[in-house]
Amino acid sequence: TRDFWLYTSAFTLIIFGVVGCNFHLPAMLSDRGATPSLIATVVAVGAAGSLFGRLVTGILLDRYSVLRVASVFFVGQAIGFLLLLDGQQWVLPASFLLGAVQGAEVDVMGYVVARRFARAAYARIFGTCFGITLVGAMIGPMAMATVFDRTGSYDLGLMMLPALPLIALLLLWRVRPLLRHEAK
Repeated sequence: TRDFWLYTSAFTLIIFGVVGCNFHLPAMLSDRGATPSLIATVVAVGAAGSLFGRLVTGILLDRYSVLRVASVFFVGQAIGFLLLLDGQQWVLPASFLLGAVQGAEVDVMGYVVARRFARAAYARIFGTCFGITLVGAMIGPMAMATVFDRTGSYDLGLMMLPALPLIALLLLWRVRPLLRHEAK
């Protein structure tokens, strides 16, 4: 359905950006002169952000609309990308924000698939949506590597990444809202 493709496209853009960036984050930081200790801390903070996103998403989805919850995390992702452009001083909050969206994304996807589409076919629909989304997770790191190989820097990729969660939000705004009986 139209809604399936809008949701799937939005989630694919989100995971394309976050996995593409996170995969290259240690190399990005190393290129900017970060110490191994800082790089390890950044990775740990990203993991903490992912745990936070995973734990908080369910609580938020029980109280607020999918669009509001997704908006918080997707805008957080855009901000995280922008913070990385500003050098090492903002790398810890950037890593946390990127981790949070990575933790929240699959939870939001599971929630909307369970409520929007036929529950009798939940596993098939969720599996298809998740499988397509994982294509974004495979292509994202390759795209960032291509940018680096062609330009000698990750900056161009980082400049383009903030657009992805904003496009994803536009796609979600095009989905028909969950009806009251679907939201419960």
